Amino acid sequence: MRPSFNFPEEFKIFDDQHENPVVGIHVRRTDKINTEASFHSLEEYMTEVESHFQFIDAKRQMMSRTEEWRNDIKSPFRHNVYHQLKPVQRRVYIATDDPSVFNETKLKYPNYIFYGNRGRANSASVFRRKNEDSIMGVVTDVFALSRTNYLVCTFSSQVCRLAYELMQSNHLELGDASQQFRSLDDIYYFGGQQASPYEVLISSKEHGLSPGDLVHFHGNHWNGYAKVEKLNTNRKVMAPAFKFSPRLITAPMIGAHGNRSEFIIDYK
Repeated sequence: MRPSFNFPEEFKIFDDQHENPVVGIHVRRTDKINTEASFHSLEEYMTEVESHFQFIDAKRQMMSRTEEWRNDIKSPFRHNVYHQLKPVQRRVYIATDDPSVFNETKLKYPNYIFYGNRGRANSASVFRRKNEDSIMGVVTDVFALSRTNYLVCTFSSQVCRLAYELMQSNHLELGDASQQFRSLDDIYYFGGQQASPYEVLISSKEHGLSPGDLVHFHGNHWNGYAKVEKLNTNRKVMAPAFKFSPRLITAPMIGAHGNRSEFIIDYK
């Protein structure tokens, strides 16, 4: 997926992310609420945003002190702003289908710098979603989100998942970006993907689950619990999320001598 149009001027904010990181948030509302997803307040997004920036501050502070202890005169942290332990500027890119989010951010978070386009938010309304401006707006927001160095969104949204997928190809800027996200609802999945059950690691006797059992993972509620369903049953339960782990699906691998070294797991 490559753009065939000129990116807006606002994309220049991503040119110096090594020193001035940008966090992306995708606030999906309108037709999703109470149908495919629950409402999430702006505070929920910004709590995760601030947590990530605090992590960056702590990391840079530690790097600065480490180079000071080593007396490394060539360290890029020795004579710059991070050595003085100043917090990094909070910069956030907003993609949303609810224009009121822009007003809310300015009122509640005056110390942040917010980027985004209110016009694209207006064009993303349910009644205008299929016109050309709206489609181009979605494409622009997806690419912008994929170029941030951390993503806070809801994986129930395909826009959010697509931006996350595109992040994985930005190795030069982000390296391994597989953990550079925080979803407020679903775990990551690919629409129409092959069923990929989770494995029980720790016994949960009250739910009739034993180590090695396979379950359908219906979602992490991010409060310590997840909704799961044991295979070949219709019983859904809420159990501690740490007791489950994703299980890799392997495929046959033909070796140099025609030997099959892998196998397909049959979940039926």
